[in-house]
Amino acid sequence: MTLRSEEAHAHSFWGFTWLLKALAVGENGTAAPAAGSDIDYCIERRGHLLFIETKPPGVGVPGGAGGQAGMFDTLTALRGTEDMHAAWTQANKYNALVALPATLLVLWGHKEKVEALLWWGDPFGPRPATNEEVIAQVRQWFAWATSHPRKLTRPARVQGPSEKRFWQ
Repeated sequence: MTLRSEEAHAHSFWGFTWLLKALAVGENGTAAPAAGSDIDYCIERRGHLLFIETKPPGVGVPGGAGGQAGMFDTLTALRGTEDMHAAWTQANKYNALVALPATLLVLWGHKEKVEALLWWGDPFGPRPATNEEVIAQVRQWFAWATSHPRKLTRPARVQGPSEKRFWQ
């Protein structure tokens, strides 16, 4: 599914509360100190991932056990080579973390109107931004990812007979 249709997106939303049972620990079934989290948007380009999270103005990224901040830290720790890290920093003068295979951008604002952004890991924190600035920065990320493909070993994708039947 793509986000080209808001109606299709609204009908595809899953809450996943039923899956919390899988996170239970102990004999009494107490909840684990982890819970599900989501990311609002993801772009893959030649082995690089740009995750985008959106928040209303004034809302922080939840921390603590199972919070998004921990997940974001883990995602952005999936680092590539230091050469890629240095090349992006020098060429673009943005936070170096955007050069890594998994990059995370947090946007604050009202629906479809950006007010602030944060490249996850930027020590200076969120800064005011506009839609046009985000477009320009994501365009630079996309161009950089296009010109620096990661060599990935991808498993063969075989569609078996049962899978074909299931989706038809």
